[in-house]
Amino acid sequence: MEDFLNQLVTGSSVLGIYKFYIWAGVLDIITGIAQSLYNGTYTAEENKKGLLTHSVVFIVITSGLLVGREHDIPMITDGAIMAGIGFFGIMYVLSVIENLNKMGIPVPDVVVKAMDKVRGKNENK
Repeated sequence: MEDFLNQLVTGSSVLGIYKFYIWAGVLDIITGIAQSLYNGTYTAEENKKGLLTHSVVFIVITSGLLVGREHDIPMITDGAIMAGIGFFGIMYVLSVIENLNKMGIPVPDVVVKAMDKVRGKNENK
């Protein structure tokens, strides 16, 4: 088991993107709670919902990574899981920026416009 864990966390590009995903998720949780407290919109129900969502995504991604590594399935460990980890990591970063913006911390217009495009919002609505 120790060899398996060492293999999982050493010398892999998956590890770098996985760390990015974990830190982005943690920052998203922290800034989400801070933003809701700042704006007076905090509810325990919303907090539970957000934590549950983060937990489920974490479990699915981590399970996929572990299964792929255990059974040496390169497509899962290097392809599909990296895409999933990258996608959710980027979405978490966008959420962090959005939370900061909701707290009144200035975000450059270019970043706000890019976030709107990614989220599918249209200025002409």
